[in-house]
Amino acid sequence: MVERISIESGGFASRYLPLIIFGLISLGIYASLKNRAIFKRQFWLFVYLIVGILILSSLVIAIYLFLFVSSKLAFAGGLLLLAGLLVPALLKLRQYCSKSASIW
Repeated sequence: MVERISIESGGFASRYLPLIIFGLISLGIYASLKNRAIFKRQFWLFVYLIVGILILSSLVIAIYLFLFVSSKLAFAGGLLLLAGLLVPALLKLRQYCSKSASIW
């Protein structure tokens, strides 16, 4: 029973959603560097919004863990690292989906 729970824990979202999100971010950065329009501008605005919410929520959770749950300091540090790594991607996505970009 324990083996089954550990093997089948989570679902599609918990296993593959981080990979899909980082794939989308990578595609947006690639399109920005190549100055190409991939998908529509509204799609990239939505991705920008989602990444911004992810960064903000990971920062809030990490601060909470640092202040109130001392047994989860490594997890909180990982969340801060994740947020720090996503900020440059967020800035690049903002530059890519801005109205003044010539590709739109």
